[in-house]
Amino acid sequence: MPDDWSTVSLGRDKALEREIQILRERYLEHSDQLEKLLATAPSENLAKEYQRLRDDITATITKLDELERGVGPVPRRAATMTPIVNRPDTERAATAPPGSLPAWSPGNSELRAAPSSYNTPATPAVSTGARLLLIGVAGVAVLFLLGFLMWKYLLGLPRGVDELPIGTAAEDTTTMEPDTPVETTPPAPPVLQAEPSSYDFGLVQKGTRKTNRFRLTNNGDSQLTINVARSECRCLWFDYPATIPAGGSISLTVTVDGARAERGSLREVARIASKSDPSAGATIEVSATIE
Repeated sequence: MPDDWSTVSLGRDKALEREIQILRERYLEHSDQLEKLLATAPSENLAKEYQRLRDDITATITKLDELERGVGPVPRRAATMTPIVNRPDTERAATAPPGSLPAWSPGNSELRAAPSSYNTPATPAVSTGARLLLIGVAGVAVLFLLGFLMWKYLLGLPRGVDELPIGTAAEDTTTMEPDTPVETTPPAPPVLQAEPSSYDFGLVQKGTRKTNRFRLTNNGDSQLTINVARSECRCLWFDYPATIPAGGSISLTVTVDGARAERGSLREVARIASKSDPSAGATIEVSATIE
């Protein structure tokens, strides 16, 4: 029977240890939250309240530690079996102090059940359940006070911000209208346009010529009289009509003279300009390799 009683007591202590551990974890979470609120407290008075609550939680955790240190294996009843001394029972009862157990001597090897008069009276102690109840009530009070302080803090915020949780930024609730397509007009083509705007004649043997035709278009409303500037190398020849009617086009012939060009890479820009309209002009880039 004593072994079974001890097993039940150990199971009860394990359950109590788990309850204490759960309470400690909850208080530590509350302490961490108060530490964050303390770092962002809007006023000194509110910071002092947060610090006082943290101190109360720390004291409660200390009491839990003391309670946990007091929880351990429940000792078996020490008075279940008591030694029998060689003296008669009447002599033992006369010499032994009231409420005490008879002394044990090395010569006494026989044991018998202890009489009820030798049982030590149990020392009155505070119930463990009552202590847990007190700790729980203190925790509820701390949470209530914390909620009250947060409620006061939220009341002090500007209207429209108090609905937001602490630590979050107000989102922009402005509704964005869908982008409406913007009508863009395509840019007007240049008054004078050359096609193609560049051309590679490729390999041109020294002493030979190569020719290519380009189209010049007048996109304006009036006739243009054009002029093509001579090239810097003096190795390009141009053949074209002098005027381009409004909305019309002409053919410009460009010839690369390999006899006048120097050996190597050739790159020239032919510039076409209007004599009557200085804003109208075009360019043609010509390239070749002279050997």
